[in-house]
Parts: sequence; structure tokens; C-alpha cells
Amino acid sequence: MEKKYVRNEHGINIKVCCASCKQRKITSDRGRVCGLSGIKVKAGNCCDQWEMNRRLQNAGMSGGQVKSWRYLSYYRERWTEQREALTSGRITAAAMLSAENIREEYEQEQGSIYINL
Repeated sequence: MEKKYVRNEHGINIKVCCASCKQRKITSDRGRVCGLSGIKVKAGNCCDQWEMNRRLQNAGMSGGQVKSWRYLSYYRERWTEQREALTSGRITAAAMLSAENIREEYEQEQGSIYINL
């Protein structure tokens, strides 16, 4: 099946498939299901009833930010260190830093967690 794309009103290419459809439903037991037919759908599947999901209609609006790779690596490393310390008994669960605390720690040391586009 040939891949088809449409542009939303902000110029972003959206793949036409069940994953981007307005009718898509996600269930905990069956995964992606068509909201019209109730049938489980496979990745990349699409039918003639496709309509763009409301969230994808807004893709490309200004205001979004992208976290830097340096920050994401820093966060992963700090979180992993904490989990290992908790597992080994070196710290308690109450002593673990929250995601917000790790972000603040990074910003104090390195500056913004976002990249400038």
C-alpha cells in the first residue's frame, strides 16, 4: 500500500493512516481500534472514512519547545543513579529527586533545557 500524506493548515505533513485518524481509539486490552467499526487495526492501515485527528490539526502551531539532547541525557543519568541508589539502600524513596528537581538542578548548572530553533 502506498503511503499518503496530507498537509494540515500549518504546513505539517500528516501520514494518512489509522494512527492519525479522528476515529482512532486506544484500548488497554486490544490496542488501536477503529471507533467506527470496533475492529482492531494494524499499523499503517487506513480506510476511506479517514479524518485527521483534532490534535494533529494543531501540529505546527507556534509555542512548542524541544528539549536538548544534553538535558535528556543528563536527566536519564540522574534518574538511573537514583534508582540504583534506592535499590542498593543508599537512599530512601523520600530522598529521590523529582523530575522538577532534576530539571532545576540542570538549569542551575547548564542553563535552559530547551534548544533554540
